[in-house]
Amino acid sequence: MKKKTPSEHGDCKRCGEPLVLRRLFVVNGQCWQCKGSMPIAFVDCEGLMLSPEDMTDMEIAKARELGANLQMNHSQVRSENYCSNTCPSCGVMTGSHYLHDFWNEADQQSGYETGVSCLNCLQEEENPPDSINPHG
Repeated sequence: MKKKTPSEHGDCKRCGEPLVLRRLFVVNGQCWQCKGSMPIAFVDCEGLMLSPEDMTDMEIAKARELGANLQMNHSQVRSENYCSNTCPSCGVMTGSHYLHDFWNEADQQSGYETGVSCLNCLQEEENPPDSINPHG
């Protein structure tokens, strides 16, 4: 039987898969409607992008502190309400589908470590870091 190599951030208590680092980003974007400047927030889980609807309360608070305007909005496409990036000028939301444009441009060396997650379960672990660490 092959011995499992321990992962850098530990293993998921539920399924045993390696945990990956969650990193919060707030980048400069542009509103699709009014073309005004708009901070865009998302979380990167070592290659998987999470939108504000998947953020923890701590991540939402930190994103807001960094200038993101995160609000509950109604999506006509999805017929539901969810937390999303909202233009501070015109109030229009940027849905999660469009966040990939900003995710691809983010400097993966910046951002704020906010905890760990299991990509297999997409379940946040109960033991996030004691504080948010800028730039790792």
